[in-house]
Amino acid sequence: GDWFGGKGVGLCKIKFHDEIINFYTAHLHAEYDKKCDDYITHRIIQAFDTAQFLENTRGDCSMQILAGDLNTEPQDLAFKTLLSTSAMKDSFEQQPSKHFATHEYIYNTYTTGAISGEKEGIRIDYILYRCGSDFECEVEKYELPLLDKIAELNLSYSDHEALHVK
Repeated sequence: GDWFGGKGVGLCKIKFHDEIINFYTAHLHAEYDKKCDDYITHRIIQAFDTAQFLENTRGDCSMQILAGDLNTEPQDLAFKTLLSTSAMKDSFEQQPSKHFATHEYIYNTYTTGAISGEKEGIRIDYILYRCGSDFECEVEKYELPLLDKIAELNLSYSDHEALHVK
């Protein structure tokens, strides 16, 4: 049903004092089988289209932020296409954290038995950013803030780990 979910990118323009921040959210098509990925072409095209949308809506904003489930790992062509076409920066690369897995994290209660303790998980959720030409920005902190469980339920908040970037 992923294909019918209307994947895409959304934009919210935020005015903070005298600065304009373009905040985007995106959700690209999922990868179901790494060995036989029937949707790799869709994801690459979605990544390229997202990057073009970022570029075409940039205008004179002070900063662009893209946050979302991109369903692609850092070494994948879709992710590399998005970064190179949009000139966005990966906040994790600016402030690496010991916790990186946003999906299939071994301690997440939604992770299936197919993922063993041999693998910590994968990083497919991101907060990317780009500073405007007359604006400076940097990542001070990158973290996964909700690694603990909902106490009364002993349940993870989501099958994807939340991200917090400051």
